[in-house]
Formats: sequence, structure tokens, C-alpha cells
Amino acid sequence: MFNNDFLRLVREQLAYTRKQISIAQNVVPSYIQKMRNDYAQLHKQIISPLTKELRNTFQKIAKGIKETEEDVKVYKTVMMKFGYPPCGTIDTPSLRSIAQHYNSYSGNKENFQEFIDEFMIDYYDAPTLQELSLMWEENNLITKRMPLLRNAIKAHNLRMFELVVPSVIPQLEGIIIDAFGIDKKVNERILKILLRYLLLENNKSKSEYNFDPSMYTYYKNRVLVPFEHGAGVKSDISRHAILHGGDTDFGKETISLKVILLFNYILESIPELKEEVKLAARQEVRRYRNSLNNNHSKNKNNRNKNNIRKRTS
Repeated sequence: MFNNDFLRLVREQLAYTRKQISIAQNVVPSYIQKMRNDYAQLHKQIISPLTKELRNTFQKIAKGIKETEEDVKVYKTVMMKFGYPPCGTIDTPSLRSIAQHYNSYSGNKENFQEFIDEFMIDYYDAPTLQELSLMWEENNLITKRMPLLRNAIKAHNLRMFELVVPSVIPQLEGIIIDAFGIDKKVNERILKILLRYLLLENNKSKSEYNFDPSMYTYYKNRVLVPFEHGAGVKSDISRHAILHGGDTDFGKETISLKVILLFNYILESIPELKEEVKLAARQEVRRYRNSLNNNHSKNKNNRNKNNIRKRTS
């Protein structure tokens, strides 16, 4: 059994513990209340204004993004309307400036051409195009074409625009064909197949920042526009009119610049080309060629039959 001294010690320890617990029970609620008061003051003075400011900032950002998207849409429309490839190499402030200037233009919109021409020539000046040429030098896809392309940029900067246009236009077709690994004869139908896969099938984003669909339309309607000798030229960068000698009025700075910018856009699109898209394009080209060969064989057989009938009649 425990002696009296031990029991007294235990009772004293228990009494001390109960006292400390009682003190803690009184202190903790007041401390918690003080924390609540401090937090309420902090929220009122700092957190609430900061939250409001952040909310306003995000609203401004969202509004800015929406406005920029609208400006991009207008920019693409303006560039195509006035004959330039709607490429995305122009910085965003300049892009928005073109769209906003067009929207606020008080005169005849058709007279906007002079503004666009001057802007593009000033923006893509000789140093800028020389930088573009240096970037091309690093692209292995066009190594064999660089002597010609290098001289095309030099000719443009020396204002020898007549040399640029007929030199660069064929290279557009060449890099597209190389990108898909197509051999043998390539006609316009095959080129359009490859162009569709490069600029439409490869990137199906609906974002306004996707310039590929606009560039596809531009290439098809401006470069591959139909041409007949004796008829009017429908585009200042008509591949058929220029390369078949029907158009000799292409020695202009604006036309030379259009061709260079279009080439650069197509060149920058090629590294993004997916392997499955390349395969699908080659398969469609193969089907088209088989169909063409079958039709040719049928026509040849029909001609032979007709010749036999004529000889026996």
C-alpha cells in the first residue's frame, strides 16, 4: 500500500494539472477570438481590396483577349481583301493597329490599299528580310534551294523585283512536294491535295489565331487562280499567268513582298506537319493517280475500238 506522503504528492499533482487546464480553457477562447478579429481586420484592409483588384485585372485580361481575337479576325480579312497573305509574323500591337485603323477609317475602304502597302513595305524592310534569309539558312529542308532564295532576298533589297517573283513562286511548289515526299509528275490537282492537307487537315483548330485556313484560301484563290491567254489576269501573283508569260507586270515591291511572305509561311508550316497527315495525303495522291491511269486506259481502249470499227466498216 502507498504511504501518506505519496498520496499527498499525487493529490497535489492532480490539483495543479486541473488548475492549468482551467487556465488554458480561459486563455484559448480569448486567443482564438483575437485571431478572428485580426483576420477580419486583415481581410478588410488587404485581402478584400486585393481580391477585387485581381478580379478587375482578370476581367480586363479577358476583355483584352476577346478584343484581340476580334482584331485578328479583322486583320485576316483586311490582308486578304488587299492582296497580302494573312501571315502571323506581324507583332500583335501592329496587327491590332491595322484592324483598328481599318475599322475607324472614315474614307472609302477601297482607298485603304495605299495605307496597307506603305505599312507592309515599312514593316518588312531590308534588315527584317535579311534576318528572314538568315533563318532560312538554318532550315535543312531548303538547303538545295538556298542559293536561289538567298539571291531572291538580295534582289528584293536591291529593288530588282522582276527577278524575285518568277524565282520564288516555283519554290513554293517545290517545298510542299518535298514535305510530303511526293515523286513523279505533279499536276495542279495533286498540288491542291497537298496544300489542303498542309493547311487544313494538319491543324483543325477553330481559334482565330490559326492562320492556316485563311492562308489556304489565299494560296488557292490568289496563286492557283485560273488563267487563259487573251483573258484578263485575275491576280497579281497568279502562278499560271506569271510562269506562262501572260503577266509581265509583276516587277513591283508589293508583289515581290507578297511572294516572299507566302513562301515563309508555307516553310514555317512544314515542321508542324504530322506523320499521319503526310501518309493520308500520299494515299489520296495514289488514289487520284490510279483513277487517272484507269480513265486513261479506258479512253485508249475506246479509241482502239472506234478505229477498228472504222477500218471494218
